[in-house]
Amino acid sequence: MKTMTRRLIFAFQFMTRLPIRKNLDLQEGDFAGCSVFYPLVGLLTGGVGCLAAWLANFLQLPLLTGFCAVLAMVAVNGALHLDGLADCCDALFSARSREKMLEIMRDSRLGTMGAVGLFADLAAKTLLIAPAATMTYSVYGAILLAPLVGKACIAAMAFLGRSARRDGLGVAVIDHMKGGYLLINLLAALAGVAVWGRSLYWGAAVLAGLALAMLMTLYFHKKLGGITGDCLGAASEIGEIGFLLALRVISVWG
Repeated sequence: MKTMTRRLIFAFQFMTRLPIRKNLDLQEGDFAGCSVFYPLVGLLTGGVGCLAAWLANFLQLPLLTGFCAVLAMVAVNGALHLDGLADCCDALFSARSREKMLEIMRDSRLGTMGAVGLFADLAAKTLLIAPAATMTYSVYGAILLAPLVGKACIAAMAFLGRSARRDGLGVAVIDHMKGGYLLINLLAALAGVAVWGRSLYWGAAVLAGLALAMLMTLYFHKKLGGITGDCLGAASEIGEIGFLLALRVISVWG
């Protein structure tokens, strides 16, 4: 099987819960290499969110519309990034040593701070996506493009960061992330907002999400000595929130 085809299939196998039943002969570079297809995964995720919002909008309940969009997107990726965010919250708010925090991040059990982090994340997205009254062109655009920004944040953190440990799937992504892979994700996100938003303000919102991911990279290096796969998931979630928050601020004050 050709490399790019294998990586395309793997991107959807790993990043979504689509029922793709195909055994792949994965190579070490495939974990980072499949990131060139992150934008496609992001568009699928955002597209499902838009469909859910469109259906829920018939009830004319803005908060329910936002919640359904968020829930649909979580269902598409199987809460993959939320799991990383929860693990990071449990570890970083434990006030333990670096070694203990990394151990906590390996624990599959959900702690109190992880639960708080999940609630805050889902609530923030619901409130930021929920339309003022009914769905508009801009709200659909925010839902569609937020996952693209989140995926670009993953690529940016993996490219700029160093691995905090030498085991786990995150190492394969972090160690092999290339500038070209990052560039594809950045261009996809910026192209998306250029086509849909047709405004420099939307580009600024993308940069806001990426800026949060960069700050998180610095913070993780300070606290953990590097980043892990969980950190990449957290970057996606926080990057999406940063993008959505910037758009909401722009809509109010722009």
